[in-house]
Amino acid sequence: MKEKGEKTITVIGAGLSGLYTASKLCENGYSVNILEKNHIVGGLSASIPEKGYQIDIGPHYMTLKKESKITDEIIELVGKDELITINNIEKSYLSYYQQKILYSFPTIMDAVFASGLKSLVSSTISILKKKSSALYDNNASASNYLKACFGDYLFRVWCEPYLIQNFGTLDLPLEYVKNRFRPITIKKILEKLVNKNKKNSDEEIKKTSEIYIDCYFKSGIGSLVNLLEKQIKEDNGNIILNANITSIDHDKKSITYKKNNQQVTLDTDIIVYATSPKIISNWFQNIKKDKNDVKKTHFNSIMTFLFIDTKKLFDGWLMSIFDTKIPFFRLSQQNFLSDGVGPKGKTLLTAEIRLDENDELWTKNDEEIKTLVEEHLKKMSIIKNHHIEGFKIIKFPNLYPKFNPVKKYSNSTNLELMKNTKNEYILGTVEQDTGRFVTAESKINDDHVPSTGGIYNAISNSKKIIKNILEDDD
Repeated sequence: MKEKGEKTITVIGAGLSGLYTASKLCENGYSVNILEKNHIVGGLSASIPEKGYQIDIGPHYMTLKKESKITDEIIELVGKDELITINNIEKSYLSYYQQKILYSFPTIMDAVFASGLKSLVSSTISILKKKSSALYDNNASASNYLKACFGDYLFRVWCEPYLIQNFGTLDLPLEYVKNRFRPITIKKILEKLVNKNKKNSDEEIKKTSEIYIDCYFKSGIGSLVNLLEKQIKEDNGNIILNANITSIDHDKKSITYKKNNQQVTLDTDIIVYATSPKIISNWFQNIKKDKNDVKKTHFNSIMTFLFIDTKKLFDGWLMSIFDTKIPFFRLSQQNFLSDGVGPKGKTLLTAEIRLDENDELWTKNDEEIKTLVEEHLKKMSIIKNHHIEGFKIIKFPNLYPKFNPVKKYSNSTNLELMKNTKNEYILGTVEQDTGRFVTAESKINDDHVPSTGGIYNAISNSKKIIKNILEDDD
């Protein structure tokens, strides 16, 4: 039997959970290697330094349990002064719809009353002219069903942008759409019109439970990643970037990867997979592979980061775009959460575009994309005469899985085969999110927080895997 100090553990994937697992295994006396296919660690939890700013890859914040060892550990690691508590973060969620900024997601009634009498008349005509036959046709498309519910006008101005924003497609299963949309009538519109002025302007917003806190780091979400990376290196852990794994011999525990066009073989005693089961399955010969082309099942993402010489552009953090003529999926002001992510009085704005691989915008150069982004921000009146001091564009291929009403994270038989391989451990069983926030429906175990953010949940998963490794090795 090897002593712990003589045993080598290889962690595949240097996202937050992989880094946390590696750091704790280093502390427990193992020799640890981390293999990461990208050129930086942290995955979507990284912050990139650029021109005095700390750029988060996408919008992030954390939800932590108030009474939790994990929360205490995070605070101890980054420092209490680095943690910013955010009250009522939901109030900073905005929507752009019908050339207006809304402080909630747009409803069908926002469409009906979007431009006063004009939209009310158009909506009424739309409802009166709707053909209801598709309501009872089990073979109807989702689009035809929705047109039967609301008419052509309301389908175009509300259903279409709503579905594109939330699901990225109009091609949804009929039953899924039927369970979420019900036909509207003139009577319902009149009832809303009568009660419209009685509505309390300060709408009730779902608040985080008292047992949770929403928070952010002063220097960006990547602060935790940076500290874990530093800790691993100080404990003699080895982080290997740009490592593209080509094969794994599970009997010999031998991993072959390519780096700088050279093939390298790494022998290890234990393997921890800190990536999705779909990727892991590629390294198991006896597992049936998913034949779906990843380019057909995922969206690409273009994130444009703008450094703007103004304190803020709008009064909020995150803005979802419900307009099919505007290419943005969402906008976010990172400095809304912390003014420590950039120079004082400056705005760090992220404009994210979600698109298919065959979209011609994907082939445009940085300057062309920046020009397009700026033009649309001006059309939206988000920027006017503001001075853009600089920008950075990052393209992420296959970042977001396309909507699938049936969650096929992995075949259960395949997952069991992978889990039952001796001295190999799978950290987490879910795919990347779709760019929409996590809800209580996405919980993996009872320790997970039923809110947005994956940092707490990533560490919770990691602790369970670390415990299993230590118990199996005793």
